[in-house]
Amino acid sequence: MGLHVPVSSPNTVVAISRDGKVNTWDPRSGSAPIRSFATKAKSDVSAFALHNVAPILACGFLEQQIHLYNLNGDQLRVIRYHEGFLEERIGPISGLAFHPNKLVLAAASTDKYVSVWSE
Repeated sequence: MGLHVPVSSPNTVVAISRDGKVNTWDPRSGSAPIRSFATKAKSDVSAFALHNVAPILACGFLEQQIHLYNLNGDQLRVIRYHEGFLEERIGPISGLAFHPNKLVLAAASTDKYVSVWSE
């Protein structure tokens, strides 16, 4: 489903499968993953992004959620709706991207909206 080599750690490869299993490899150490964990969503992963500098992974799901994890598999946050007066739900996630240096996440959804979150 997705594969990423972080700029800050070129000896690390992070991959995620459609069913939400995340594997981290060090290509120098052999073929077995050095870390594995499964996401906690009930549907398939529809989008995936890994921050270049911070050890943060974002997974988008068609069930209208975004889950943020560290690379040890700890869930950091779940985004289900736009925070505000009416708390409108986000649409099914079709794309995710982190800013290359800042902790800013953009998400595209199938309802033609793009949302941006920052810490």
